[in-house]
Amino acid sequence: MTIVQPISPTLGAAHQNALDDANRWRGSCVEKFARIDQAVATALEAMVAKDPSAKVRTPYLFGQRIAALRAALQPGQPFAAKSGPVLKALDKLEPYLPQRNILVHATGSVWVKARGEWLWLYCVTPSGRNRVQEKGSIDSTEALGIEKKLGSLCHSFCDLLRNFSAS
Repeated sequence: MTIVQPISPTLGAAHQNALDDANRWRGSCVEKFARIDQAVATALEAMVAKDPSAKVRTPYLFGQRIAALRAALQPGQPFAAKSGPVLKALDKLEPYLPQRNILVHATGSVWVKARGEWLWLYCVTPSGRNRVQEKGSIDSTEALGIEKKLGSLCHSFCDLLRNFSAS
């Protein structure tokens, strides 16, 4: 005789661990982007305080702040003379900036692989003109690589902007 047992949809320990790890990773990356945002805002405010005639914009949105910082450091601008290291650091950081919108605004689900590794499947609809829904995935190995590189870039970029703002 066969006994039919119901399948329990409860979250297993492996899935809960993967979910916790993915959320920790995502939170860590969001914190790094917040630190970058704060450093850029502080640098822009410092530029305005040093030279009110410089016409440095201090926008509200993250991407606009990055663009305003880049614009304020271009040749012919009052702060261009000491902008080289900041622009180089910004160039290194630039490839990671699209990740911010995904990490902050996407909804997602976590899938667990056989050995406990996880895969974050996400879906995000960007704001602005390009409102095409983007779907993708990031696995735990890639995620940890992003977090490590972003951490290093965040630390050096924020230190550089602090020194730039203080000079």
